[in-house]
Amino acid sequence: MKHWMVVLALLLTAQSAAAQWRPDSSTGGLSGPKRYLTVASREGNARLLVWCSEPVTFQLNMDQRLGIFDFYGTNYYVFLKTRFLPDTMIYPTTWQSRAGSGYGSTADDGKIDWTGTSLLHPELLPVDVQATLLDKLTHAPAFQIELVTYGRGDHVATFKIPNHDVLERFAASCPQGASGMVPTGNEVFMEAIVEEKPAVLSGPTLQFPELLRQAGIEGRVLVQAIVDTLGRVEPNSIKVLQSPNPGFDQSATNYVLKALFRPARVHGRAVRVLIQIPVAFQKH
Repeated sequence: MKHWMVVLALLLTAQSAAAQWRPDSSTGGLSGPKRYLTVASREGNARLLVWCSEPVTFQLNMDQRLGIFDFYGTNYYVFLKTRFLPDTMIYPTTWQSRAGSGYGSTADDGKIDWTGTSLLHPELLPVDVQATLLDKLTHAPAFQIELVTYGRGDHVATFKIPNHDVLERFAASCPQGASGMVPTGNEVFMEAIVEEKPAVLSGPTLQFPELLRQAGIEGRVLVQAIVDTLGRVEPNSIKVLQSPNPGFDQSATNYVLKALFRPARVHGRAVRVLIQIPVAFQKH
């Protein structure tokens, strides 16, 4: 825990210039050129890549000087702790080396591919798992991941990503982005890939818990929910991701449930969408 606290303090006080998503392409071999975005960690020990494939896929390359990732089992699974700041929750993410698919050299190069996490919607299909990480990256100002190496200790890679619009446009231009999908009306889209974003049109008066008001406690609750095609939140989808005090949670949930949203749209058609809604409690 102390290790993470020190890293967070360094992140907040660092004055170095933030990294940017940078477009690039590979030769692609027989399949032809492949487009991708890449961004380097602040520490210079890793690089994150987003490949334009079906769907977009994520790859993490560790500096070869650190050795290789610490694999687990014959499938070369790698378990890395991850945070999407300012959310302080630590997610146990799962990655996999392509060495398990016959590419033996990639294990030595420290390259692994995102496969998901048990805490970020474990019920999702592979396409949705990729979209979940995409949605997280297009909301978080910084992405932090612990690099667990084989025999050389653990390191932290911090990716400060200010130009979210570059990632959103890139994902939308890929085959399985929203631009290449015909919605059926039942699937759930990530906010990052819909063409028209959802927005709050109206909402009830936010009820500030009286005991917290008297105590002088303020803050912001971050609520995750699915907005349906009529602009209403699906009750069973609501989840509080971040809260300054549990006493705010019910009021924030009630607000989200009664709010009316402009539905998200893909190809002009209203779709269900997973979004994060900040609810601010401030004394006046």
